[in-house]
Amino acid sequence: MKEYNSTFSSAAKHNNISSTQAEAIFDDYVNIPRQTLPRVICIDEIYSKTSRKNKYSCLLLDFETSNLIDVIINRRKTTLLNYFEKIPKSERENVEYVSMDLYETYRSVVKLRLPKAKVCADPFHVIKNYNEALDKVRKRVMNKFPKKSVEYYLLKKFNWTLFKDEVRENESKWNKKLHRYINYPQILDLILGISDELRTAYYLKSDYVYFNKHSNLENAENDLWKHIEEMKKSNIQEILKLKKTLINWSQEIINSFTFIDGRRITNGIMESKNGIAKEIKNNAKGYKNFLRYRNRCLYCMNKTTKPNYAGSHKSIRMKGWPRGRYKKNK
Repeated sequence: MKEYNSTFSSAAKHNNISSTQAEAIFDDYVNIPRQTLPRVICIDEIYSKTSRKNKYSCLLLDFETSNLIDVIINRRKTTLLNYFEKIPKSERENVEYVSMDLYETYRSVVKLRLPKAKVCADPFHVIKNYNEALDKVRKRVMNKFPKKSVEYYLLKKFNWTLFKDEVRENESKWNKKLHRYINYPQILDLILGISDELRTAYYLKSDYVYFNKHSNLENAENDLWKHIEEMKKSNIQEILKLKKTLINWSQEIINSFTFIDGRRITNGIMESKNGIAKEIKNNAKGYKNFLRYRNRCLYCMNKTTKPNYAGSHKSIRMKGWPRGRYKKNK
């Protein structure tokens, strides 16, 4: 069960026991405690749906070691506040940075329970929000044209060119709709020529991507506010809405330019862990027992984690519904 693509059914078949027995053995010997809070934490959620009320589980990751610290049953504010409240204050005060997406609940929980930690907005999620705003502009512009028009065709079929950091030169190919040989950079030029709003939104997004790659902690504040001023001038509704988000998270975006041991603080490392957590859930066709799912994630993702060979006398088996009255037919 150390391999994340294994299942209790496959382990049971291999050892000639029932899957229920395999689950019971795992529960007895794999009950993993929370790891000590490190100085840099990555926090994110995964769709686990361990019950009707708990659709998303919250993952805590050590940025420096890539070890999974813990899995929390849901991402609700009350749950997270109670979770961190139970951890000694001295341990919580050792946390220096917390990387997260732009989820307000996480930020408020950190401010209340990890007061000495600086919040870092994950750069990937900020750019993701920018791409979503740009895509809304694209769709709005596209829907102004007839579906058989060249403009609609370009905005529909080649929309991906707007979201690439760089559209590289390729060999020109014959395009039936355009009646000409054309390559991808030329297609992008045609798309940007369709609408002034779309072109402005595209160049603003490109400017932010450049800022994200080339700015630093010393210049980030000045560079970010220059960009926000440019967003104000655009007068594009989708961009103005995004501007409010960047202002709201401005300090966290600036904090994200912090480097630890030569690496910028991001949630990028969390993506692979999320993928493993999803595989564990999907291979088992879902988990109804959250504690078993939590132990499985911690056991699979942390290489140094070993079973407790002494065994555990504390059962994590879920209680079923009480059996109703039964009358035997005569």
